[in-house]
Amino acid sequence: MECKTRELTISLMPNNVIVSEFNNNITELSIEGVEETLEVLREFNTINERPKGGVAEMPSFYVNKKIIKMYTTTDVLIPVALGLVANSFASKLVGNLFLTLRARFGSSTQDYPIRVLSTKKEAIEWVKGHIESATTVTSF
Repeated sequence: MECKTRELTISLMPNNVIVSEFNNNITELSIEGVEETLEVLREFNTINERPKGGVAEMPSFYVNKKIIKMYTTTDVLIPVALGLVANSFASKLVGNLFLTLRARFGSSTQDYPIRVLSTKKEAIEWVKGHIESATTVTSF
């Protein structure tokens, strides 16, 4: 299943990995885009009762701290594990900023492993391993 928002393409793979990637020519994120993305994630999280994991592409462009905070403080993103794909120096900086803000502002329900990885394939394999070992269903 796939849904295209104004900023991201979000896919639910058969193995219950939710993958989000930037659409072509996206150079900035907006509050409206975050809200639209979170709504799609809410919908994907209710598709079946099986645990889900996430893979998110980190941007290589500047992202406003308020936007990162919106992603780090939401309870919508409660996967078994979250792999952040950072394939450039700039995207690694954004990924590490995400982790820092999550530690500072994240809710107590966001207690799942997150790892910054270099490729989408690596991230999917890492998340799949966590999904396979999950024994309880996470409620969304």
